[in-house]
Amino acid sequence: MGAQNPTAEALFLGSHRAVTNDLLARGRGRDSVVLVHGIKSRGAWYRYFERVLEPHFRCERADYDEYHQPILAALLVYVSEASAVRMVMPVLLLAALVAIVAGIRVGAMSFAALIAASAVARIVVIQRCRERALEKVGDAIKRSGAVEPGPSMVAHSFGSFLVGQLIQRANQRVNRLVLTGAVLPENFDWRAIQERGIVRETWNAVCQGDTVARVAGWAGGNLGASGRRGFRANRDTVHSVSRDQASCAQCAETGRDASASRPLVHNLVAQHCEHTDFALSSAFALDHLLPVLLGYSSGEYRKLRQIAVALVRNEERRPHSELLVRAAAVAADISSDWLGGATLLTKIDELDLDEAPAQTALRFFEKVDEGVRALEDHLRADAPLSSDLRAKTQLLDYRHAYALLAT
Repeated sequence: MGAQNPTAEALFLGSHRAVTNDLLARGRGRDSVVLVHGIKSRGAWYRYFERVLEPHFRCERADYDEYHQPILAALLVYVSEASAVRMVMPVLLLAALVAIVAGIRVGAMSFAALIAASAVARIVVIQRCRERALEKVGDAIKRSGAVEPGPSMVAHSFGSFLVGQLIQRANQRVNRLVLTGAVLPENFDWRAIQERGIVRETWNAVCQGDTVARVAGWAGGNLGASGRRGFRANRDTVHSVSRDQASCAQCAETGRDASASRPLVHNLVAQHCEHTDFALSSAFALDHLLPVLLGYSSGEYRKLRQIAVALVRNEERRPHSELLVRAAAVAADISSDWLGGATLLTKIDELDLDEAPAQTALRFFEKVDEGVRALEDHLRADAPLSSDLRAKTQLLDYRHAYALLAT
């Protein structure tokens, strides 16, 4: 697409503001997203997640330093959250070593002393570390200024545990929740959360090579390997989908039954990746995190974006008439939840504009491509997001791009 002249630019920005105000009036404003890091981390991934999300959301960082020292942090988590059996095992081994060296009686006394010390340490760590970290995450939620249904949240590793605690114990309401490298138990009680209606939707990025989640699964207790194996529950609560799938096959199947409810949790499964490989990348933020937080199926969202880019950026190499035919054909093939189950071409017909539907379809794809270009410019530039660039980047919310067609 060629560069817009100043008049066209002003018209676009004016239309954008009108549509934005309308969406705000109907409750589709810049929702809040709270980002929660894990242990041994200051949330280095916050920055590139924020770069992708900030045109659409107000991002709030949760920072806690109770578990920052590398070796000590892992020990503190183990002491406070591992199962009682796992807690006793190293104590038993140490007492056995003392018994071999100094005798059975001394070994038994050492075992009793170590058990008592472990119990005290567990209470102290829980009170001084876990509760303080939970308080700081709660403060970030308050700072986000989110109203009902609560903020969306993105939590990595031990951050997933903290968010799980807030949901279970404090009934913290969450709009959309994205977990990466999760260390919650695989049998986390999502059914009870679903019945209480305090979380709208959860996506759990599963990396099948995640050794950190594997160790958490071994520790047991309040910890688990959900970041490696996914959550497990009945199909009314949890579905699993490959990161390469366009949509959830189980949702498509149950969607034929009007009485079927949408599952609370989707495991987004990726193979051969580690704790931070897949789900802490800018590609994950664009292909999965952004669409999920905007309320789209990530596979369908990614596919439409790729179609728009391929179609528009080949524009100069095709006759305009051929491009219109192609745009209409693609629009007739695209259907999704955000279109109410109708095809894009059907929704364009409903606008009843004074131009051919094929031309409107092409304009829609041009707007999506313009959003992609704007985000590419924003990610390349190490500078604050300008209002003009924000307006163009928001075209990556397809509802927004569609609403602008009629202005």
